[in-house]
Amino acid sequence: LVGTGPAEADIRAALHGLPARFMGSKEGAELAQLFAAGDVFAFPSTTETFGQVVQEAMASGVPVVGCDAEGVRDLVQHGVTGLLVPPNDAPTFAAALRILLDDAPRRAVMGHAARAFAETRSWAEVMDNLLALYAEILHTPTLAIDPELDPEDFNLERISA
Repeated sequence: LVGTGPAEADIRAALHGLPARFMGSKEGAELAQLFAAGDVFAFPSTTETFGQVVQEAMASGVPVVGCDAEGVRDLVQHGVTGLLVPPNDAPTFAAALRILLDDAPRRAVMGHAARAFAETRSWAEVMDNLLALYAEILHTPTLAIDPELDPEDFNLERISA
């Protein structure tokens, strides 16, 4: 397992006694070699906003099993470059991993598709998309709130009653 994070202690405890190796944080060529040596990239995060690590795995030709949440769903095409599972559903996540680990031909096809997708991404494209989104937001008219409105008008309990 490569990397660190808030769940590391729990993962270490869950895998205690199993042949799991914790590699810590890696970067550069060493990280690229570790990605490329993998069969599947497991990414259970539900809070990832950009997904750089997902793109790095895909660029290494590795299919991703990730949660159908935030940035990951923008990168992984379910059934094409990997598998998306509902957030916080460990049994389904494990089953998705098993599907790919048990099916080398499918894993290879998805890995090639993941690599092809990653090759279409560049920092210039990502930044152009982000700047376009900012420009769109800046030019979107906003609703002005009347300062004379009674705050009770926004009481959700009263509105839904």
